[in-house]
Amino acid sequence: MALKNHSIIKRTREQKINAAAATLAVQLAKQNNDPMYNKLKRYKSLMLQARQKIMQKWYNKAKQIVRQRLGSE
Repeated sequence: MALKNHSIIKRTREQKINAAAATLAVQLAKQNNDPMYNKLKRYKSLMLQARQKIMQKWYNKAKQIVRQRLGSE
């Protein structure tokens, strides 16, 4: 059985507050039908579509390179 590499990022109190405030700001924009929220939603969708196309084109090549690098260690 292979060991899993868990990544834990410790956040300071200030970082936690900033992250929670950012999430809450987006929720408030959604609740109040802010036009900037719709813009955010649209661009996030476009970004995810672009990422999916990149993954379809380059994922196998990237996976091959990662395997080579891990094998050479």
